Amino acid sequence: MRELLPYLKLYKKHWFGLSLGMVLAFCTLFASIGLLTLSGWFISASAVAGLTIARETFNYMLPGAGVRGAAMARTAGRWGERVVSHNATFKLLTDLRIFFFRKLAPLIPGKAVNIRDADMLNRLVADVDAMDHVYLRLVSPIIVGAFGILCLTAVLCWFDMTLGLTLGAILMLLLVLWPVIFYRLGKSNGEALTLNKADLRIKTLDWLQGYSELTLFGAESRYRQSIIDAQNKLLSNQFVHAKISGMAQGLLILANGWLLILMLWLAADGVGGNQPDPLIALMAFATMRALNCSCLSQAHSNT
Repeated sequence: MRELLPYLKLYKKHWFGLSLGMVLAFCTLFASIGLLTLSGWFISASAVAGLTIARETFNYMLPGAGVRGAAMARTAGRWGERVVSHNATFKLLTDLRIFFFRKLAPLIPGKAVNIRDADMLNRLVADVDAMDHVYLRLVSPIIVGAFGILCLTAVLCWFDMTLGLTLGAILMLLLVLWPVIFYRLGKSNGEALTLNKADLRIKTLDWLQGYSELTLFGAESRYRQSIIDAQNKLLSNQFVHAKISGMAQGLLILANGWLLILMLWLAADGVGGNQPDPLIALMAFATMRALNCSCLSQAHSNT
């Protein structure tokens, strides 16, 4: 993380756009959780009311309006978050390229730095583009997920303190541990993937630039084979990366199932000391949607 500090300072220039993107992401997250949670409770409560005399007094209009409002808020928030976040990120990448070029350009005339043309191209294109993921897949998801879990915990504690604190503690634990665990698992492969990607670009550019000389001296086929070998190494790294990502997603789905079973077991006797009622459905749907939308699936990036 220390290596990122000089680049994270560039965030100050675009703090408003990046902060607004996180606010919109939080609104979208909470609207998504609220939509499914309210819908689950509404359907269950409507069914119970229809089987009892409460059908005469049950208010169908207010929950229905809440469902429609949450759906519209989720759609608008997601669109706004994508526009604002990506716009700010693209501006940040522009400043990062300028920052990199200003640091590198004075070193070139005097050969003060030993960087080949292809390696320089790889750093200007691939390495700078990789910084796009720092905000979109690391900083923003973790911050938004943490605030979302805290707010969801506060709302559920209003219904039942034990259930709310249990769900919030488990979600927060997963949010903290998941990125760390899979970062450790994928760190060595991620480093190898980055180096092999740079090696492939270097060999390909050298082959294109020196094609005439390589053909003239009969070394073109041997050099082309080295490009194929570098490509196979890169494909192997990408395969390992895909396996780690798939394992993270699979275990997250498994954790979702076990957490849902736990919450249903705790809420089976009733929510908030009451008799079993539609609030059990509210807790169940809140659990399912919270784990799916708490940005854990984005925060497990391992490269």
